[in-house]
Amino acid sequence: MGFLDRLMTKIDNALVGRGTPAPVRASCEPCPPCPKCGTPRNGKPFTEADAEAADREGERAYRASQKRRFDARTWLKKNRNPDAFAGESFNSKDEVLAFITNLYRAGARSVKVAGVMDDPKLVAREGGPYSDTLYVTVKGPKGKFKVSEVARKANPSETTWKGNTLRLWWD
Repeated sequence: MGFLDRLMTKIDNALVGRGTPAPVRASCEPCPPCPKCGTPRNGKPFTEADAEAADREGERAYRASQKRRFDARTWLKKNRNPDAFAGESFNSKDEVLAFITNLYRAGARSVKVAGVMDDPKLVAREGGPYSDTLYVTVKGPKGKFKVSEVARKANPSETTWKGNTLRLWWD
């Protein structure tokens, strides 16, 4: 159970204590073990330690997905998911490709997609994997300024420079 899930449980418990009926929550698919739906493991309920272990495992998986990077243009062109990249922020793959082209024109040496969510169920449902993170490597200080200007227009939720590489993330 993640932080928000634990917070919502505390709020739910406080509401029930005041006589308010507990909210109905959509549960996830049955999965052994499942910190989201609380499905018992070997007849035992999940503990806080189980929830923390699941959080750590999720964080490890996230970090591993950030290390797997693919050329953004190639990945988008091959992907059959119509909302393959930051679907809440970009209206189409063509719009994302135009943004990537503008990054290259501004001085990007490479633009890579990272944080790819390629769960088989997601791929089957959406038609392909999904991502909301780009890593843009630039040639030098002049490129940094120009790429930053182009990136700002796309309104990412988070921008982080590390050396000559810019990480862009959309929520």
